[in-house]
Amino acid sequence: MAQASSSKRDRSREAARKAVAQAGGVAQPAEVPATPRGRGTDPFSGEMRRRRVLPLLVLHLIEAGPSYGNQMMERIAGMTEGVLSVNPNTMYPLLRRL
Repeated sequence: MAQASSSKRDRSREAARKAVAQAGGVAQPAEVPATPRGRGTDPFSGEMRRRRVLPLLVLHLIEAGPSYGNQMMERIAGMTEGVLSVNPNTMYPLLRRL
């Protein structure tokens, strides 16, 4: 079970890194060392990923041209290979804030 969880986490991190690199945020993402507890300090994990990466992806999509919020949600899910799925309760307040 731990192996499957770790593998899923690795795929999730890699998909998030690719999406950020595609959006122009990071040219060559580096591997993040583990902390003493064994957990990585990867900025692309959990809540941090949604709070920091999502606004960058949305701005990247806005720069590409006008689109509706639901179109951006679909494109983000596609860019991140389904790892980062955004619901309307997250997308529309973010669009108002930006």
